[in-house]
Amino acid sequence: MIREYETLYIVSPEIDKSGIENLNLKFKSVVQENGGKVIRLTRWGKRDLAYKIKKYNHGFYVHLNYFGEGKTVSELQRNLRLNENILRYITVKLSEEVDINSKESMPDTD
Repeated sequence: MIREYETLYIVSPEIDKSGIENLNLKFKSVVQENGGKVIRLTRWGKRDLAYKIKKYNHGFYVHLNYFGEGKTVSELQRNLRLNENILRYITVKLSEEVDINSKESMPDTD
């Protein structure tokens, strides 16, 4: 069953812009390789953290909105968990049984 999800992840502030882009491409490909479809990837930029995580006060926030099944989410979260540059992540199911063709893919935004 195809559902709509969003995942927000925080990247270490020590990673440069090209490194963040490589991570974004990797996570988008993980979604696509596991039967999902990326709707939108939004870069929220460098922001203050509410509390220190791994001794960092700042992090680079990225919001990923996509369609997928349970295995898609599981594999994306596995990749996020194993990457040492990801400080935190959270995934939320937005809706049940979505028609992929009803929503057009939106461009990446900054």
